[in-house]
Amino acid sequence: MFLARDANATSSYSTQDHGPSIVEASWILMGIATIVMAARFYVRARLVKRISIDDWLMLFSYILTIIATICFTISVHFGLGKHEELLTPAGSVEAVKWNFIGQIIGIVSATCSRLSFCMMLFVVTSVTKQTRQQRISRILLWSVALVQLLVNVGLVIFLLTQCDPLKKLWDRTVSGTCLPLDNQEHFAFVQGSVNSATDLALAIFPATIIWNLKLKLAIKISLIITMGLGFFTMIAAIVKTVHLNSIAHLTDFSYETSYLIIWFSLEMWFLIITASIPTLRPLLCRTSRSSYGSKTISGTIIPGSKAAAAWNRSRNFTNMQSEFKELTNSPITSPNIQGDYYYGRYEPPMAERTERIAVGMDDGSPAGIRRPVFLEVSV
Repeated sequence: MFLARDANATSSYSTQDHGPSIVEASWILMGIATIVMAARFYVRARLVKRISIDDWLMLFSYILTIIATICFTISVHFGLGKHEELLTPAGSVEAVKWNFIGQIIGIVSATCSRLSFCMMLFVVTSVTKQTRQQRISRILLWSVALVQLLVNVGLVIFLLTQCDPLKKLWDRTVSGTCLPLDNQEHFAFVQGSVNSATDLALAIFPATIIWNLKLKLAIKISLIITMGLGFFTMIAAIVKTVHLNSIAHLTDFSYETSYLIIWFSLEMWFLIITASIPTLRPLLCRTSRSSYGSKTISGTIIPGSKAAAAWNRSRNFTNMQSEFKELTNSPITSPNIQGDYYYGRYEPPMAERTERIAVGMDDGSPAGIRRPVFLEVSV
């Protein structure tokens, strides 16, 4: 009976493998992130007519996250997720090497995602009137972005320089020296704590800005929810940080670090998805309006006017404050009007303060009467 129990325990031990969970979770989330990113660039290119630096930075992060996911998948192929004593010496070395490469790339990717979201929040704070509170908010936002950048760059430099030669980090048979693992544990724990605090701050920060906008309560709540989805990222970052706290005392590296990689992968993909969802609001608004239609107008904004500046700010804001504006690429062709032409749909503006601008004459009125066409822009 005891022999049978030992045999069953050995069989269960040999079949324990977290590798498939790493691969499945990572690639499923990659598929979701791909759809969200495609929708994000469609909105920016076709509806907002502007692709900003935060979009390109998020695209760079998306590419890096795919590369990190490929590295983790290769590591799983060599044994990541299995008990280390079941791996061959060569397989153990390869598993640790690709695990390490994926983590380095993943740290850079997550940093770029957070910086991209910070840039989008900078635009949010630039749309509204610059009060003392807004200026303080921008300073705090810059501080959060700077601290997050310095800590993550510092960790990458530390990881790449902790062993001499670097190969000794994943191949113990190579002669050389490495810093104590306690140093890596302490540095990684600080980095994980800073990232978790950053995710919390970036989830709360939009609420303090959006609540003061001249919008309906329902729209405020929906914007706060969509821009506060970083709470999910914060949860993944916290769980990952808890696992980092014992990295120096692991006895079964390939098996025990698999928990860390699962939550790290969730963190990377959650960052991309949750930071991109708020940019899809113009697409959702356009879809909802198409169900009942709206009045259309043709017009232009006089270049250099106060309204033109307000219009440009609202375009950068991805139409979240002035969501009644939808821009397409159909210009009007009147020889008497100069400037940038837009053809859009008009609905009563949400903001209280608007500027009414005569943008042309309507030749399609009954009985040939020419009536002025106005465009209202929130300022």
